[in-house]
Amino acid sequence: MPAALVELEHHGYRISTDPALLDRAVIHRYLSDESYWAAGRSRETSDQAIDHSHLVIGAYAPDGAQVGFARMVTDLATWAWLCDVFVLPEHQGGGLGTAMVGAIIEHPDVRRMLIDMKAKVEGIRALCFKLTTHVDREALAKFKTVRGIRIEDDVLVTEAGHEVLTAAIPKTTADVE
Repeated sequence: MPAALVELEHHGYRISTDPALLDRAVIHRYLSDESYWAAGRSRETSDQAIDHSHLVIGAYAPDGAQVGFARMVTDLATWAWLCDVFVLPEHQGGGLGTAMVGAIIEHPDVRRMLIDMKAKVEGIRALCFKLTTHVDREALAKFKTVRGIRIEDDVLVTEAGHEVLTAAIPKTTADVE
């Protein structure tokens, strides 16, 4: 089952989860040539990553050109991982990345989410910390007990020392399995 389509407008930019709108050449060019995390990634790998991510989002300038992208690796039921987030440099500074990530994080098919703390996109970390205020603390306590994870300053720290934002916590006790 495909993800629900979400569309919104942000200061003249269109933000959409419609995968048919994606300009894969722009996405690959940025990821392969400009990002630190996907430098040298092949076009085939970029396309495969997009094809196997059930939830993608693009940001489009008023002329329709793709200027931003993010994807969620997700099963559309219980878990999602946000990755490959970018806004082209000439379109940064107006909150577009934050609006795009906010739309995908609040998507109706996302129940639990993991965000790597190494994310360097300005504003995303702050946005995710803001979203943690919506976390059900009863669910958090149950999750913490079940999973053996400690919390330090709104960051989950696993036994292996990995850090993830508490947005990875289920939003309600019903989401804890």
